Amino acid sequence: MKMIRILGSILTASCLFVLANPATAGMIYWDPTDGEGDVGDPISMDLVWEGEEGEYLGDWDIQIVWDSAIASASAIFLDPELGMDSLGCLDCGIGPVDPGDVSAYVVSFDSPADLMTNQDSLGRSFVLMSFTFVGVSPGVTNLNYGLTTFGDENGLRIDPTLRPGRICVGPDGCPQQVSEPSVLALLGLGLFAAGFARRRTAAA
Repeated sequence: MKMIRILGSILTASCLFVLANPATAGMIYWDPTDGEGDVGDPISMDLVWEGEEGEYLGDWDIQIVWDSAIASASAIFLDPELGMDSLGCLDCGIGPVDPGDVSAYVVSFDSPADLMTNQDSLGRSFVLMSFTFVGVSPGVTNLNYGLTTFGDENGLRIDPTLRPGRICVGPDGCPQQVSEPSVLALLGLGLFAAGFARRRTAAA
């Protein structure tokens, strides 16, 4: 009974801690999440920004890292206008492309008002970079994020959710990933354990 009470307290505290933290601004993800192909095949993937209502992207600096023994980057396209027909970028570029490592950055030239209007017209979702990888050898490598910084329409720092992608080279494609339990599931489990422990205590 003591163990159940301790478990319930830990789970409840953990869930409340997660829920108490503020939501991050926007999301960066790969489309598709899993890029698949065989050795020698081109594998095209886009790095996408998606913001909720009131969330905008004004500048970004991203480092992408992966296993160069599995795939190489044959072409990289950078969108300097943050998805818009705008004035372009105040400062932007792609850093040196090393095997398995590339950095890129964009600082919008638009005013905050123009930037918000343009991104609203796109549903606040647009491609930041487009990659063409080539399969080098059979295997799976994650597309991870190294050093990253992001700013909103006013240049204030934001911390979007970063979702990694995968490149899977070989005839079998990408293996299924086991999803992590959701916050709501953890909260429900914690509350159930706490309630069960309380009921056992009252009955004793």
